[in-house]
Amino acid sequence: FISPLDVQGITEPFVLKCDIHGEFTTDYRNLIYNESKCVKCVGIVSSQEIEISTYFENLGVNVETSNRTILGGKEIDIYFPDFKLGVELDGIIWHSTKYGKDTNYHLSKTLLARENGVELIHIFEDEYNNNKQLVMSFIKNKLGLTDEKIFARKCSVRKITNRDSKEFLINNHFKGYVNASVSLGLFHLDELVSVMTFSGLRKNLGSESEEGSFELLRLCSKKDTNVIGGASKLLKFFERSYEVKKLITYADLRYSNGDG
Repeated sequence: FISPLDVQGITEPFVLKCDIHGEFTTDYRNLIYNESKCVKCVGIVSSQEIEISTYFENLGVNVETSNRTILGGKEIDIYFPDFKLGVELDGIIWHSTKYGKDTNYHLSKTLLARENGVELIHIFEDEYNNNKQLVMSFIKNKLGLTDEKIFARKCSVRKITNRDSKEFLINNHFKGYVNASVSLGLFHLDELVSVMTFSGLRKNLGSESEEGSFELLRLCSKKDTNVIGGASKLLKFFERSYEVKKLITYADLRYSNGDG
């Protein structure tokens, strides 16, 4: 028997033994949250998973934890069966290449889920710990449970300063701010509710800058707010205001399937 108090705070993994599955590598969180049970028998349920599942259960949403039936034995940390949405809470230590996760691990799991009709999103533990409200807002939007809905036809588009763009993106976008040459804001009753930013093509991503070519860098709305038609209105304003011959953007498959 190992007491959680004996190992709490130890970041290095250690080995326990299950009568069914044999030895397995774990950390102190398994002792705290799973009473030393084998990770192959029950999976690791972290404090973040408990907080998120409890939050949505209190909203009346059907939530499962440690689902192993959909992906052929691979675990989905949090699963919303009514919405075919899975959420992975990825620890920055245990989901690193240092501890056996190859560079294609997360993408392969996402694609496997897609093959089984499930959208799988990945949230790293530092993203959750640093901005829980943003994570909850993001998941609620995926589930169609966003608190406030605004129609873009009731909004106006304006060019905004990089300072205003930076503040908004830091508070409302997982990736925060990145330098942009064009920043557009969508305003509802004089409140900034959505931002879209652009730049020339970035050489560090393998693109050669050329006249009339742009990259869409960031797009997000205010937390707990769904601006219906907002992206389309911002993009049309940009196309009318600039001579756009080519426009590219990237989808982060941790959050999106790219259909936007």
